[in-house]
Amino acid sequence: MKRYRLKASELEGLTFQQTEYVVISRSHLTTSVHEVYVSRTVVAGRIVPMYLYNERDVERKAWEHHGSPEAFDAYLDTLRNRYIAKHGNALLFPQPRSYEPAEGAVYVVRFAPGPSSATDYDPHVGRSPKLLRIKQQMPSWLWEACNRVLDRDDDFSIGDGIGPGLYTRDRDREGPMATALRLAKTYPPRPAGRLPSSPAIDSLRAILDEAPRMPKDHGWGEDVEGMEMTHHAWPDEDYTYEWNSSYLDRLFTALIEVIRMHGVGDDGWRSARWEVYDKYSECVNGLSYERREDRWFDSAGHWLDGQYSVGGRDISFSISSRSKSSVGKQYNEMLPFRTPRDVPSVGLL
Repeated sequence: MKRYRLKASELEGLTFQQTEYVVISRSHLTTSVHEVYVSRTVVAGRIVPMYLYNERDVERKAWEHHGSPEAFDAYLDTLRNRYIAKHGNALLFPQPRSYEPAEGAVYVVRFAPGPSSATDYDPHVGRSPKLLRIKQQMPSWLWEACNRVLDRDDDFSIGDGIGPGLYTRDRDREGPMATALRLAKTYPPRPAGRLPSSPAIDSLRAILDEAPRMPKDHGWGEDVEGMEMTHHAWPDEDYTYEWNSSYLDRLFTALIEVIRMHGVGDDGWRSARWEVYDKYSECVNGLSYERREDRWFDSAGHWLDGQYSVGGRDISFSISSRSKSSVGKQYNEMLPFRTPRDVPSVGLL
């Protein structure tokens, strides 16, 4: 908090976690990479309360306090110049660590165009010109979806005690989001709005409203109502889940009716498939990122794909939801185009 030059009263309204801290020596609690500790002098041996805030939330409060991100940067510039004039370069200027480059020097990145005030600031862009360019080139829905994945991975790494979030700092997101920009080219255009009501569309939506959903607290390898579970022993032991065949039969039957009544163009299947994609992503599985391989994969992408060839070397049909339903093959044959490769093209690099 002290590195953002804020008082405790100025954090009012922010969510926080309260925990306890055993003091080993007389010290001040200070800023970490991903959280901000309320700082005060404490005495060795005491158990004292600690209040953990999300650093991005605190940073935004600092920007609101000064009027804009640029005003906060200018304020830090003034303090830095005074500090260097007094102490020289022997001591590092105390500032938020996310403002420091990997080399350890102290500077603030400025770029244009960028957020002109704290109200239109995107915490997933931060002060990164590269992330800003990526956001400007990527569909907004995919930008938000990819950042939710990285936020979730951040929460896991922090919660497991691994250390600071993997993607808390701007520069840590630049690589994954640059790869995601290439992934964006595999998706068809998303419709601007939902299809109007019709008997076929209403029937599809009613079935989607009944979609089985993975519970948030399910155990590894546990059965889930409405889902079929598959155990995988290679390359690593794992379990995957899919809507059961009875539900898929109903869903594909409804999609076939949409095609019969409205065709495969923008007034029919091309738009309706996005509603199925969104529901599958929400209830079963969607985007994920493999950090070691710098690879994105969208488990729901096959709902956006065209017709798959059946048999031969093409495995796309066999690994899609279409192969799990007796009606899925008929649905597949009604789609307007084939994928250009032997793997699902949407959501896969």
